Amino acid sequence: MINTILIGDVFETIKSIPDNYVDVTITSPPYWGLRNYGTAMWEGGREYCNHESAKIKTRFDYKFTGFQEKYKSSDAAIFKNECPDCGAIQKDFQLGNEPHYNMYIDKLILLFSEIKRITKPTGSIWVNLGDTYSTKPVGRFNGKPTHSTATSGQLDKTLSGVPNKSQIMVPERFAIRMIDDLGLIKRNTIIWKRSPYFQHQLRIDLLMTLNISFSLQLIQSIILSSS
Repeated sequence: MINTILIGDVFETIKSIPDNYVDVTITSPPYWGLRNYGTAMWEGGREYCNHESAKIKTRFDYKFTGFQEKYKSSDAAIFKNECPDCGAIQKDFQLGNEPHYNMYIDKLILLFSEIKRITKPTGSIWVNLGDTYSTKPVGRFNGKPTHSTATSGQLDKTLSGVPNKSQIMVPERFAIRMIDDLGLIKRNTIIWKRSPYFQHQLRIDLLMTLNISFSLQLIQSIILSSS
């Protein structure tokens, strides 16, 4: 499998990789509740219905200019789970759109159990994850459509039990599960400082400008060289 690109659902494709085969895994899974990649499929209903009445109005339905116009198409349209016109149901299994962050982390742990299986005892795993705030869905206020300039996301993250406007600390929760559930050794935390495109939706003084990466190993005796 040297110099081979595998294309497919990672949860299925990874099963074709032998045990103790990989030296290094470097990955940045989709963050929880921040993007909709438009992978949902409609089931049932009428064949030629465009489900337009199920679309939820967001910031993407308003005209932008300049810098914002350049980046406005970074997310897919948001739809209700059921079409009012034909009764079709929207099914979506993409990673990052789970109703609760624990369900998201459960999927990651399932995936990384496979990554652990294919990693050599001397190998290492590098994971980059971003956090999010406990907020209401974008483009909605008290259940009604609004003209929102908030960052993308359609989950009501306040239902997770985390107080409104609090950081949820998804990366930290994930790292603890990697240690507790998979027995991996967390060797270090790497901070990636980045410049945000827009002021954050909460309009707070401190912007979320940091992403967190973790360095993990299977055994203790590996030495990571700076060279």
